[in-house]
Amino acid sequence: MSWDVTIEALPAGLARRDELPAAETVPPLGERARLAPRMLVALPGATFAGPRWGLFEGVGFTLEIDLGAGDETAMIGLTVDGHGTGAADAIAALLRELPGARAVDVATGTIFDAGQVAGALAASRAPSGPAAAWAAFRDGVAGDGP
Repeated sequence: MSWDVTIEALPAGLARRDELPAAETVPPLGERARLAPRMLVALPGATFAGPRWGLFEGVGFTLEIDLGAGDETAMIGLTVDGHGTGAADAIAALLRELPGARAVDVATGTIFDAGQVAGALAASRAPSGPAAAWAAFRDGVAGDGP
């Protein structure tokens, strides 16, 4: 089961992505060429296959990093595969390396900061969370459900 997260330069005070007024634009995080080296500081051992895609393998999880196609990165896309508890630490490290950046759980729209990553990850995997709902759907479609 994967967990999709974006990192964006969202204003403080928002709890959910949909609270951002439609007329308000989010500033870019910076030039893509300058962000990749910062990702390597936050995640030693991460690799980048070209200017856009990065990969970090931790104990029990893999973190895919998408810096976007343009020269300016509006948001960083992250996909966490696996269940290693270090995934929360990896995302928190990225957020600490990008002052002013906040993360968004793509499934719920919940915004969180570096100190809240572990709780957001746990909520996404809770029995009532998005991961459980997806697993129930998958099991029903695959014929493995109740």
